[in-house]
Amino acid sequence: MSDNSGCRSFIGKRLWVSIPPGNPKVVEVTFTQHDWTTERTLKLKSGASFVVKDLTTASVGADDYYVMLDDGRRGWVGSASPFLIDYDAVAVRKHADEDCVRRGQPKIGMTVAELTASCWGKPRRIVRKTTATGIEDNYVYSISHIVKFSDGRVSEIIETR
Repeated sequence: MSDNSGCRSFIGKRLWVSIPPGNPKVVEVTFTQHDWTTERTLKLKSGASFVVKDLTTASVGADDYYVMLDDGRRGWVGSASPFLIDYDAVAVRKHADEDCVRRGQPKIGMTVAELTASCWGKPRRIVRKTTATGIEDNYVYSISHIVKFSDGRVSEIIETR
């Protein structure tokens, strides 16, 4: 018998399918318990969701979720799928995009406080360069996003595309 206490915590909750871009996998729903014949299953892609009604014993491997789809149909989904998440990734991304628009992009002349309050937030690291002409701080967000500071103000924004 498997330890399914984590799976049981999803009973009554909605789960979403989230498959990384470029990954050809799908999450399958069978409408006949224990029948995973590919031609008979419904293939769910990213963004699809369902409500977990119960957890049932599978014929092989991890237990199955007994689920209800948005159209009212009921079936089974394998609980071991790595592509199931308990939040709506599309809604989270939309909210993050709206928040980014509200906070604004970095601009030349911003202070450190203004930059970290911008859409880019806090950098992954800060690289300080001391030269004969002074000190320059580089706020590194990623290999393709760097903000340079001179005299406490944004002097350069580097975005590699």
